[in-house]
Parts: sequence; structure tokens; C-alpha cells
Amino acid sequence: MLRKLLLLLFLGLSSGALSAQSKKKIEQLSDQLELTKKNWVVPYYNQAEEPPLPMESWVPEYGIRGKYAYNGIQLSIPFLEALLGEKLFLSGPHEGNIMDWDNDDFGHYNPKFLKKLKQYLKKLSKQKDFVNSYQPFYEANLQQLARSFYRAEQHLKQQPQLITAGQKLDAEDRQEFFRDYSDQEEAAGYIWYEANTCANFWLRRHTDGSANEFSDLLALLLSTFDASFLKNN
Repeated sequence: MLRKLLLLLFLGLSSGALSAQSKKKIEQLSDQLELTKKNWVVPYYNQAEEPPLPMESWVPEYGIRGKYAYNGIQLSIPFLEALLGEKLFLSGPHEGNIMDWDNDDFGHYNPKFLKKLKQYLKKLSKQKDFVNSYQPFYEANLQQLARSFYRAEQHLKQQPQLITAGQKLDAEDRQEFFRDYSDQEEAAGYIWYEANTCANFWLRRHTDGSANEFSDLLALLLSTFDASFLKNN
């Protein structure tokens, strides 16, 4: 009987310690998100009189890469890896906070990292003050891109043969592969470049096995900040 009581006490103390540790990490993530929001820089096209870009791109104002190049200081990959205790990439050309987007290979995401990240973000999404604080930020800086990611995901889900066919192509051919889709999205009011890169993003995620985890993260983002769009699409 005493042994059972001691075991229950140990389990209770362990559970409390883990809960406190988890709460602390969620607070750390919230703090870094707040810094990112506060110091957010809207990417811009590099004119001759402007300072150099932190990345080479013809369209840094569109897509996720420009946003990360300008704003990945507070919410850096090393910070997130330390917070979650998992590496972001299982393999690929990227090192730490440096993205090698010119490489023929690409980053193969770690599903365990993405699942842990979702757990923390889900808890933040239930905090009314957090959601209210970030709603205007989402609408101004992330909404259009998030919707393009979702529409590209649905496009491939509805035509899964495109995934198999697209995976056989190299990067340049994949861009052309999604030209008709990108044209259609542009006609619907979306950004051609983002439609194309979002479709290619999902191809890579089906290749590295992280499509389901990213789909869950996107669904959480949209259900939190863009519920009407999610309902109607």
C-alpha cells in the first residue's frame, strides 16, 4: 500500500513538473512571437537606393522566404529547436538559421518538431488575448499567403495524380508544371508567384513525409484567425 502511495506521489510530482515546464516554454514562445510582431519588417523589392536585401530574390515581398529572411531573428530556427528539443530538419542543405535555397536539395522537415510546435501553438490559440492581439497582424501580413497555401493544398488533394507527376520533375520544370494553376489563381485575385511556390511546397512535403503535420498547422492557423475563409473553402 505504501509503495502505491509513493508511486502515485511520484507520478503527481512529475506531472506537475512537466506541466510547469510546458507552461514556461509556451510563455517563451509567446514572448518571441510578440517580439517578432513588434519588430516585423515588410519585405520590399531592392531598388538601387535601398540597403541590400538579406536574401536574393526578385520578389521578396511575396511568399514565405522573404518574410523569414527579414524577420527570422527573434523567432529563429535555433531558438525553436532549443525550445522544442527537436531539430527542424532531418536532412538537407540548411544549417542553423542559414537557408541555402540555391541548393538542388531541400530541407526535409522533422515531423516530431512540427507536432510539438502544434501542441504549443494550439494552447496559445485558446488564449483570447493572444488571438485578439495577433488578428490584425495576421490579416495584414499572413492572410493572403496562408490562403494560398490552403488553396494549393486543396488543389493537390483533389488531383492526387499531380503529386506523383510533379515529384518526378526538377525545380524549373515544376514551376512550369503549375503554370496553369498559377494563372487560374491570379485570375481569382491571388498572387501568381505565391500560388506557384505554395503548390511546389506541398510537393516537397509529400516527398519528405511532413505533409500531414504541415496540414494540421495550417488548419490551426486558419481556424484561429481565418475561420470564415476555412468554412467557405
